[in-house]
Amino acid sequence: ELGKDYYITINGTYHRSAFGCSLEYLVRTPMPVRSVGPGTKVQPESVLTLPKEIWRLADYIYRQGIGEEDLFLTSGDQKQVEDIRECLDTGRGFGKFGVHSMAEALIEFLV
Repeated sequence: ELGKDYYITINGTYHRSAFGCSLEYLVRTPMPVRSVGPGTKVQPESVLTLPKEIWRLADYIYRQGIGEEDLFLTSGDQKQVEDIRECLDTGRGFGKFGVHSMAEALIEFLV
């Protein structure tokens, strides 16, 4: 109770992510979130009707797994889900991911 206080310094690097951003912010950000600097102004004509992240996930699922059994009931590979998140945040193209991993990433994005 009356012991010494210890203070430690912690440093870290924050990487912006689309996961956790509001949908309103994402439709007003036509570029990947990691490409956006502080105070970046978006022209009104470049506002999207749907966040590009949702479009990319849904498009991949539609093209690769439309007939997949238990698509949203089977868990995906966690490493792949992390890589999918990184692709969405940086704008990098999707590699060969399992459709269950993509579906799990979509669920995590929407939650």
